[in-house]
Amino acid sequence: MNNFAKSVLIQTCLIIGLIASISINFWVPDIDLEKIVLSLAAINVIFFFFKVVLEGSVHNRLRDYKRRYAFRKTNSLVFLILIAIILIAIWIENTQAILVAYGLLAAGIAIALQDLFKGFTGGILILLNNLYRVGDRIQIGETFGDVMDIGILYTTLMETRGWVQGDQATGRIVLVPNASVLSNAVKNYTKDHNFIWEEIVVPVTFDSNWEALIGPLLKYVKDYCADLTPQALREIEALGEKYYLPKRDVEPMIYVSFDDRFIRIGIRFVTEARKRRFHSNNIYRIVLKEAAKHADVKIAQSQVESWNLGKGP
Repeated sequence: MNNFAKSVLIQTCLIIGLIASISINFWVPDIDLEKIVLSLAAINVIFFFFKVVLEGSVHNRLRDYKRRYAFRKTNSLVFLILIAIILIAIWIENTQAILVAYGLLAAGIAIALQDLFKGFTGGILILLNNLYRVGDRIQIGETFGDVMDIGILYTTLMETRGWVQGDQATGRIVLVPNASVLSNAVKNYTKDHNFIWEEIVVPVTFDSNWEALIGPLLKYVKDYCADLTPQALREIEALGEKYYLPKRDVEPMIYVSFDDRFIRIGIRFVTEARKRRFHSNNIYRIVLKEAAKHADVKIAQSQVESWNLGKGP
């Protein structure tokens, strides 16, 4: 038996109960019987509207299971709240007692459904403030992914990162409560522009001729990013027209630093957010090929070990 058939059966039983109560009250009038009649009449009307009409029409038109579930839960919640309010009004005659009862009811609902209200509020904020849209790549808390759907209570993501490196998809579908945007920073990789800065670090030993590596690497990376850099510059300049954004250098750069273990050669460049691993992979290959040309350049493996790419291990 489907939900609609169950609703019709329950409605039939409620109507029979109402007719029976009216008949009994006609032959044996009583104030409590009158309240029962009023209660059953109100329940019949509300049940017919919410369970038979709404769930029988709107619910069946929703193709998505998640939206059908959310609609059914919301519909049932409103139905129960209306029933409670009307029954309190019918059975409690003291006005002050009614106000107290309504207050307790409201407090109970607010406490029991605070997560639902937070989720609904978060969904409204996402839409009104355009925090993200379907297709954006975002991070909320510790969760990374591409937005597949924005629902009433949840945002559906195709997860990235996880056990996979380079911001690539794991294949898992993640449902993030919309309430998360109320207490977590929302990091959007693709809002208003599609580029991010990437930096890869090449560690070389202290006895390496690191200066011989920098010039050729910078030339190779600039040649590689020749098409990416102008496009990124246009998008970032357009971003500066919408927000306050000081000038940003999008040309590839190389920075040198060191610690007690090795010298760090940092290669900074712009890349499309969704192709971060693709471009990083290509530049790492450039680095390895260029380092192999220099016998006096050693890529550091750890604090005490190194691999001489020019001469082999």
